[in-house]
Amino acid sequence: VVSGALDRLHSEKDPCVKYDVTRKLWIYLHRNRTEDEFERIHQAQAAAVKAKKTLSRPKSSKAAKETNSLAATSAVT
Repeated sequence: VVSGALDRLHSEKDPCVKYDVTRKLWIYLHRNRTEDEFERIHQAQAAAVKAKKTLSRPKSSKAAKETNSLAATSAVT
């Protein structure tokens, strides 16, 4: 169970652990990070997720209705 969790952690974008095959042990990589560094990285990742959601957000139904009604009125004239 634990090795499965460690295996998932070491395959992340910013892995916090790595497995040393010769010594057969897991090594924690973020030992020297400060709390400020963790916070800065977290803020950057949150901003990236928010930007991605904003770009991929579909048009609202109100905007789609307005577009359809404009297209219908221009097709009539």
